[in-house]
Amino acid sequence: MKQLYLLVLLLSFGSIALGQNGAIYNQWYLISYEDSEGNSTAVGSISPGIIPSLWIQGDTEDNSILLFEGTAACNPYNGAFQYDDSTDTLVFQSLSIDSQPCEAESHTTFENEYFAILSLEGQIQYGIIYDAEDSIEDLELYYDNGAILRFSENPPLSNDDPSISVFTLYPNPATDIVYINLKVETPVKVSIYTTLGRQVVAPTNSRQLDISHLSSGMYLVEVVSDGQKSVKKFIKK
Repeated sequence: MKQLYLLVLLLSFGSIALGQNGAIYNQWYLISYEDSEGNSTAVGSISPGIIPSLWIQGDTEDNSILLFEGTAACNPYNGAFQYDDSTDTLVFQSLSIDSQPCEAESHTTFENEYFAILSLEGQIQYGIIYDAEDSIEDLELYYDNGAILRFSENPPLSNDDPSISVFTLYPNPATDIVYINLKVETPVKVSIYTTLGRQVVAPTNSRQLDISHLSSGMYLVEVVSDGQKSVKKFIKK
């Protein structure tokens, strides 16, 4: 019933594409997951906040293989799916995890649950969800046992507070320094991550961040205050 409701909703406001769609080759961010018993967890509810990522790309030598990599809570991982053309589904093939202890118990719990679902054997139905303007929004993976992984093109937010979410950063693109501007009285922690979720600037209460040591590319700035979190992208020149 839940999946039927989702399909009806998408037919009303957007569309869902099933099949080996090139749109699956993308940088995704986990926003929620559901186990086989229907228990759902929103990534934004996990504290301290995390930005789990999944980058899916094709294998240059075998187009039936989809390679993936990313960072969960504190550990990077990589692996592969096999594409089954006869059933238009994915099949889990391999998973390698750089297993290091997470500082927060909540992060360890999340990684155990996430990796347990990601590596489930059997066929995986997948859906690329579009909005009404045919822009890609979400990726959903449906496992045989009823588990679901939901990803978005945008990083997850935690209990979004308008005073946090409207923060601005400048300049963007930036070369040496990024400045954070937000109207918040309480102390904040600011961090910078790669698009794969690896932290490259440790949490600081400074609103002036030195990025001169970072390689050129896209990064994510995370601002946390009183358990509220917001994330914005910027480009390092």
